Amino acid sequence: LKHSHADFIRRSLCLLQRAAFVNIGIALMLNLLYGNRIAHWALAILSSCAGSAVSLRQISLHLNDPVGFGSAFYGMHMYTWSFLAFIATIVGCAVVLLIYPEPETTPIL
Repeated sequence: LKHSHADFIRRSLCLLQRAAFVNIGIALMLNLLYGNRIAHWALAILSSCAGSAVSLRQISLHLNDPVGFGSAFYGMHMYTWSFLAFIATIVGCAVVLLIYPEPETTPIL
């Protein structure tokens, strides 16, 4: 088997996207284990931003390639679906943070 440098980059981008999805899952599990905290939602948003950047990079690699990499699902490849999922996660976490009640703080004075 002979692999090109482009194949190595595509595969490593897929692995980075998967790592971002795992980080999002960890952030959501932290909310289940330790209760809702803004830091957990921020971790999910940051992981989604990193994952969407990697997905955009992979999409840009295939702009001139009519076939794409891998098989298409409902007309889009998995790296495009990943980008949409990352954007949906960012929007969902932002909505949760908007309706999330501020923690009670006691005044210092």
